[in-house]
Amino acid sequence: MSLLKDSELEEVHRKIIDGTIEKCSQFYNTRILEAIKLRWLKIYERKLQVTERGSNQSGVPQQKGAPNVTDDFEDDEFEDAEVEEKEIVELEEHVQDDEADELNELDEISISDLSDVDPPTSNVIVGICDKITKPCGRRNASSNWKIKLKGGLMKVEGKEMFFRSLQGELEPFCFPSPMASSPGRARLMAKASKSICIVGGGVDSLCLALYLSKNKHHVKLLNVKRKCSLIDSAYFNHNVIEVGRHYTFPLGGPASRFNELLRWVTAEDEVILSNPYANNLSYLDEFGRIYRVNKFILKILFYLLKDHLFGSSIPNPKDERMDSFLSKRFDANLFESVIRPYCFHYFGYSPRDVLMRSHFPNFMDRMGKEKSLIKALRTIAKKGSSPIFAQKKKIGKFAKGNITLVNKLRDHLELCSNVQVITPRGDLQIRCMRRGVKVRLGRKSIKCEQIIFCLSPPELKDLLRNVTFEEKKKDALVKKYLSKFRSHAVRISNVCFAKNVLPFSHSLESLLLFKRNKQNKLISLLYDRNIFPPQCDEPSGLDEDHPGEPSPEGGLYETSLRFMSRETDERKSVEEINAFLRGVLGVQEKPDMLISHVHRVFPFDARADQAYKKIISRKSQRVRLFWTFYFFRSFEFCLEEAKRFSDSV
Repeated sequence: MSLLKDSELEEVHRKIIDGTIEKCSQFYNTRILEAIKLRWLKIYERKLQVTERGSNQSGVPQQKGAPNVTDDFEDDEFEDAEVEEKEIVELEEHVQDDEADELNELDEISISDLSDVDPPTSNVIVGICDKITKPCGRRNASSNWKIKLKGGLMKVEGKEMFFRSLQGELEPFCFPSPMASSPGRARLMAKASKSICIVGGGVDSLCLALYLSKNKHHVKLLNVKRKCSLIDSAYFNHNVIEVGRHYTFPLGGPASRFNELLRWVTAEDEVILSNPYANNLSYLDEFGRIYRVNKFILKILFYLLKDHLFGSSIPNPKDERMDSFLSKRFDANLFESVIRPYCFHYFGYSPRDVLMRSHFPNFMDRMGKEKSLIKALRTIAKKGSSPIFAQKKKIGKFAKGNITLVNKLRDHLELCSNVQVITPRGDLQIRCMRRGVKVRLGRKSIKCEQIIFCLSPPELKDLLRNVTFEEKKKDALVKKYLSKFRSHAVRISNVCFAKNVLPFSHSLESLLLFKRNKQNKLISLLYDRNIFPPQCDEPSGLDEDHPGEPSPEGGLYETSLRFMSRETDERKSVEEINAFLRGVLGVQEKPDMLISHVHRVFPFDARADQAYKKIISRKSQRVRLFWTFYFFRSFEFCLEEAKRFSDSV
């Protein structure tokens, strides 16, 4: 379209300029935009003048040869037209020169008196960063970052000088987000950001705070728990001993939530792979004899085929438990010898307490449609929704202890500008009102829009004593309903020997499951040291597995056993472990170290979970619960639930 000076085209051009300036006024200084607008209009007027001059010059010879010219042209009239290439080239060069001159004039506009743009400077400061402090987050406090340099060089107005220490403030400069290019989108993004308070301190609250910070929410994390029972490590003479419930972590593909978490907190180099015998499984019967699952393979295939042919008539109630679900499809011997011991080790409690639809909702939905175990398992394997069927599955742990993950999360959150980690000092009082939530920490107070409790049911019951709702009428169900979440006690004991006390055949038995008997309450025995302990001082990468060598300083234990038991009494637990070591494994030496902790595990009931969350929301819409980590063992599933929960806030 050529530039013609008519009223319609000029009006359209002015509307485009005005609309562009109006959209940019949300993010830039109006004085600069007004100067740019004036220059644009001048450039447009000059282009019109140049175009009119060029059209008048090219029209002179045409008027001499053809005085009677009409406005209606035919197609063949352009065939004999003479084109003066020289004039067109000169016209284009002239237009380009005018545009360059106008742009140069626009660049020379003096903007030193405008607040949004700083004048150019040659001053330079080069130094070693000693400390960076982020803003405190208070309403009336400064939003600048504080920086402290040591041992540097400073050049100001051409003069160079050295300094030992230098302190100053940094004002963050943020470019407008491309998603907020329009005022409507900017308002929507401003509404999406919320002020949220998380009460916890364990790995669950840290992961949730990380996902919420990625969604641009302002998070205040209250550390009311000193230790995390899910992930915890103990150190003794260069030995790393895992005393938490999570001993290893499944390493999926690059798209898995756990690998994504490792990349965010820069902890990929801290992970080492477990030994290749970690999936080796064996069982111990009531008489102390070891057997493998291979002897039951034919039985398992027979019952799977039987269920495929005749299993369509077997009903699946909504509240069916795992023991009744499996007893309908397998015989009692197979269930007691293979399935029940593994369920005790994985969940920490009996299959009688496992609700199928609460733990495996997708699998039960497929069972309702397919009416066959084989078809349901094949469907889940194709979709890849179950970690059991993952190809090239790797198991890893942290070389310096799994507590490394918790420390990395805390260090990462400390550097986030929209996250504030607070350790309560003094009395903690929480008041939930309709307009917001007010948290008192001694003399200090915090206001937020929502509060999220990342605690187990007993911990939440203790904390609710300090929570006050706006309604004066007390609801007894808020505390009493938590008693429905019954827990089971599991003792995890780490037994270490300075030398290799097991024969080589036993070193390959990485996981030994105990069949239920009256002699002891042992559940499982895990051994993955494979004679030589892993090097704890220098972690290796994810793709390598270095078994390591004994430290030159000495003190590394060559044999490390991890027992899981239902016995809560410490004295009885030590007696049954010693009896097993002497009677079954033939180890007469006394352990050089024994550390044991009692953990509480909670069977998950989806109906009770939804009912209690409704009770809480009825009291206050600003209170939410996130306790998935205390009910489910799969760390990948818990991270997926944390991501889904943060997206729904």
